[in-house]
Amino acid sequence: MLVKSSVDTKGDDQIVSRLGVTRRADLLLSPGQDLRVALQTLSAQRPDLSVGVACVLIDEAQFLTPGAGRSGAGYCGAG
Repeated sequence: MLVKSSVDTKGDDQIVSRLGVTRRADLLLSPGQDLRVALQTLSAQRPDLSVGVACVLIDEAQFLTPGAGRSGAGYCGAG
């Protein structure tokens, strides 16, 4: 699962490397949005995620609010 903060406007919904490689983020997280709730909602909406999320990669995590990252850590350890 690729997560990107909506505050990071570089590449819109794409994660862009310095080499120019791009990949669309699975989830754009808004400021103050709870990562755990957002992951649960997205998992319920996507059949390919019905077995759960094995790994969450957050691009430019410094753009997230402190609470968002902690809630995501709890989600990842809950499975």
